[in-house]
Amino acid sequence: MPAQPDQGAGQGRGRPDGGRQIAVSLVPRESEARSWKVDDLKGATLQGIIRNEVEGEAHIMTDQNHSYWGLDKQFASHGTVDHSRGEYVRGIVHVNFSESYFSLLKRGIFGAFHHISEQHMQRHLEEFDFRWNRRKMTDFDRLVEAVAGTEGDPAALTRTRLLARLKAGAAGAGLTCWCEPSRTKTKKRSPCSSCSPSPSRRCRQVQAGS
Repeated sequence: MPAQPDQGAGQGRGRPDGGRQIAVSLVPRESEARSWKVDDLKGATLQGIIRNEVEGEAHIMTDQNHSYWGLDKQFASHGTVDHSRGEYVRGIVHVNFSESYFSLLKRGIFGAFHHISEQHMQRHLEEFDFRWNRRKMTDFDRLVEAVAGTEGDPAALTRTRLLARLKAGAAGAGLTCWCEPSRTKTKKRSPCSSCSPSPSRRCRQVQAGS
C-alpha cells in the first residue's frame, strides 16, 4: 500500500511550501486508489488517514518523510525508500504507483485545468481516482461506467442507445466525428464507415468542428 503526499505541493511538515494545496493518496497494488485534500503534512494528519482507511494487516510503503515514522508499529510492516539518496526501489519496496498517480494528476491539472480552486479540489481528486482505477479500460467503456454512475436508470442505457445519444448530442452541438477528414493540409484522414449509413465501432469520439 504505497502512501504519499503530492511532492509538488509542499515539503517537510506543517504548511505546504508556497501556499500550494496538498493531496495525499493511498495507492494499493491490487485495489483502488483513494485521495484526499489535506491542510498539512503533519504525522497526525497523514497517519490518521492511513489508520482510518487501511487494515492493520497491510504492508505500508512510503518515502522517508518523517510524518510516517511509527507506522511499523501500527501495521504488518512499513518499508521506505530514500529519494534524497537516489533510492527508488529496494526489493519489493517502492512508491512508483503513487508517483505515477501524481504524474497523471499533475498532467491533468497543468494541461487541462491549469488551475483548480481549493473549494473543488476534492472533487478533482475523486475524478482522477476514477481515471486511475479504470486506466486499463477503453475510453468508451470508461465513459459508459461514468454515465452509469449518474442519476437515472443505468440499465436503460445500452451501448447502442449511448452511441445514438452521443451522436445526436454531437450533431446538435455542431460537433463532428473525430475521423472526419481534416481541413488542414498537413493532416488528412478518410472518414470511417460510421460517417456513412454503415456504422463502425471505430467512431466513438467527437471533437469540435473547425
